[in-house]
Amino acid sequence: MVGLIVAIAVGAMMVLGALGAAGPPKLGFHLILSGVSGYAVVFVAISAFWIIVTSAFERRWLVFSTDATSLGRIRLRLEATTREVCWFKVGNFLLTILTLNLAWPFVAHRTLAFYARTLSLDAEGFEELSQTEAPSRPPASGLAELFDTAGFA
Repeated sequence: MVGLIVAIAVGAMMVLGALGAAGPPKLGFHLILSGVSGYAVVFVAISAFWIIVTSAFERRWLVFSTDATSLGRIRLRLEATTREVCWFKVGNFLLTILTLNLAWPFVAHRTLAFYARTLSLDAEGFEELSQTEAPSRPPASGLAELFDTAGFA
């Protein structure tokens, strides 16, 4: 609601500035253009402000969730500052807004790279971490199960 009021105020200031130069015949076009651009400016400003304000909380939440995750005696740890989380979120926001969400693969890659860079495993008990060898399956057995007609009866 506050964003809408501020957008109307910004749009009105743009209209008043355009009114002196253009005169009354083009008032409708300038009113629509200034309203849309004012709303976009206010939306981006409020979103950027919200990202900055919530970055500290997001960092604390990430630290809490990684500290609560363990694989036996092996614990995860997040080593990121609030500034790193803020720049990460601002970068993802700008990529999403400026490309109209066409850069979502890059946002996903940035997110994975951020977690790969900032997450670490505690070294204590690391030798206990092992992967059991799964029994081998014949090639394309998953496709054979998919086309099995007994499951669709």
